[in-house]
Amino acid sequence: MVKKRFSLAFLSIFSLFCVSLLLLTSVEAGVTITKQAVTDTVAVELTIPARYMVTIHNGNGYDDNFGFVVLVNAFITPKTSVLVPAGESVTTEVGLLPLDRFRGNFMYSYYVRGDKTQAVEDKMFVKVSPLKAILSITIPAEFSREDSALPIRIVNKDNIDFGKVDFKFTSDALTAVTTATIGPNSDQIINIPLDTQKLKTVEAGNYNSKLILWLNNEYNYTIEQSVKLKEFSNIVTESSTKGSIFGYTKTITYKNNGNIKQVVTVKFPYRHFIERVFTNFNIDPTTDTKTEATWQRQLEPGESFVIITETDYMVPILIIALIIVAIIGYILVRQKKVIVSKKAIKIRTKGGELAVKIITVIKNVSGLEVGNLMLVDRLPPTTQLYEKFGTVKPDNTEKHKLEWKFPSILPGEEVVVSYVLYSKMRMIGTIQIPQATLFFNDTKNKRHAVNSNKLFVMAG
Repeated sequence: MVKKRFSLAFLSIFSLFCVSLLLLTSVEAGVTITKQAVTDTVAVELTIPARYMVTIHNGNGYDDNFGFVVLVNAFITPKTSVLVPAGESVTTEVGLLPLDRFRGNFMYSYYVRGDKTQAVEDKMFVKVSPLKAILSITIPAEFSREDSALPIRIVNKDNIDFGKVDFKFTSDALTAVTTATIGPNSDQIINIPLDTQKLKTVEAGNYNSKLILWLNNEYNYTIEQSVKLKEFSNIVTESSTKGSIFGYTKTITYKNNGNIKQVVTVKFPYRHFIERVFTNFNIDPTTDTKTEATWQRQLEPGESFVIITETDYMVPILIIALIIVAIIGYILVRQKKVIVSKKAIKIRTKGGELAVKIITVIKNVSGLEVGNLMLVDRLPPTTQLYEKFGTVKPDNTEKHKLEWKFPSILPGEEVVVSYVLYSKMRMIGTIQIPQATLFFNDTKNKRHAVNSNKLFVMAG
């Protein structure tokens, strides 16, 4: 059993010796390696490799393709070979990313091996650190509503290039984003633009905030900190008055342009009792006395409080005017010699057709007899006359025209005529019934004409 274990150990050592023999530098190879560090720091949380500019000088008398090999647990690029002509030098970028992220400073061996040339060994220095040791980030402890940007100081203490980085600042107050680059060994101020219009509506105070850096499209590096929005007090008052013929309108505006809650008091004094009676408000007052109306309101940041007062004496004037118009209208109506009025009554039919009974009333409202009366009425289009009349039959029926004739009507006397119209067509909407016209002579044998009212009937 001991002999078997010894054989296995010997075989392992021998295999390693053979591989090393193949990779050892050959002095006669005529190949030399020089390098210059571009970035030599690797972040534990990221997959950004250390980068070196490696120059291969081919001192041999023949062209050769050279590749890069690493035996430790690391990833090396490029994976393709580099052609170096005989007697010339070629420089290429080589990246080395340790797969085991042990923190510290390390020297990693790598090999440059040609198709026709033995491998040449070289070493790369790589520093492995966490992001919190690489980056120093300072967020302002407070900012004001007038700030157009939030300045963030970013210090990159090591030789690592983060490239383009997305910045996102979030809090209950606002969210802001920007994009910038973080180069190696850099110290810079990143200004994250702020929405100044939105800030004007945000209340002052302390806010729990986060600054998130999206690094290398793979990792969110987050810093949490309480940030204070400074207090700012500003109440703006505006007042305007617009006059009219019978009164005036006054608009009073209080706006909280600050970022703290504030209680405002609005007062509207009455000049006299009549003004108090005929003044209306868009919002009921908190208190309303004989001398003034008062409102109180707590305003949030950015909130406005608008009071509109309307003092209008037009209402009593309109009431008086309407009374006068009504009296004049009554007098004018009474002055009419004859009044003609129509009304319509819908009639149900078995087949659902439209049928309407039209009743026309003629009344002599003058104090004198009128004579030689002729009532002319017409049927609406698409309707027909039902040959059944009321008490008075028309003297003439011609197509859609009806005529009644009366020798005279005494003062205060009424005459009622009626007829029924129908339609077999299915009608939709509203049907207009034409006006009836009455022709008559007064006592002086002067001819007059009076129209009835208009009627509208819903079909269906």
